[in-house]
Amino acid sequence: MNDELITLFEEFREHAKRLCGLIEASATSGRYELLSKLHVSLANLYGAALRLPDIEPETDTDEGERPALLLRPMYDALTEKFEKWDKYWEIFDPTQQEEPVSGSLADDLTDIFRDLQKGLAISERGASVSEVLWEWRFSFKFHWGRHAMDALRAIHWLIFDHLSADEDDDAKNPSTPPLTGESQNE
Repeated sequence: MNDELITLFEEFREHAKRLCGLIEASATSGRYELLSKLHVSLANLYGAALRLPDIEPETDTDEGERPALLLRPMYDALTEKFEKWDKYWEIFDPTQQEEPVSGSLADDLTDIFRDLQKGLAISERGASVSEVLWEWRFSFKFHWGRHAMDALRAIHWLIFDHLSADEDDDAKNPSTPPLTGESQNE
């Protein structure tokens, strides 16, 4: 295994762990703070995924069905965290004229988490670097990369057009009176 592949593996693994950690610890951050961190982490992860090589795995440690991660509580917690900002509109295939469909940040993040965790799990079970890289690239190309792009677009709009950092302070201090004037939440 050459040094470049090992470096790509280690870099991507760190980005994957960082994003998964943010998602797992989402309850400890305010909504704006969490979205800001996710925005950076998702962008970094996506950039790292673009550099994953198209290689064949040297091993196959996938042992069939494994116990499913308990993702419903994670999804529910994210839905509650994002409240009315969880849902967004998108065009499923931007190369075709289609009606908009509804997306969900909680769904996007939960799916990304699941796909990243699969690569992390097979790595821990002794899969070769090439197998783990193949797994992450395959799931990026056909599944979680699309969720990441959708989430990045929605988060960008929320951070720069709809929410403010003050909202996190207000949530921590419920006695703070609502802001007057133009609302950034409309």
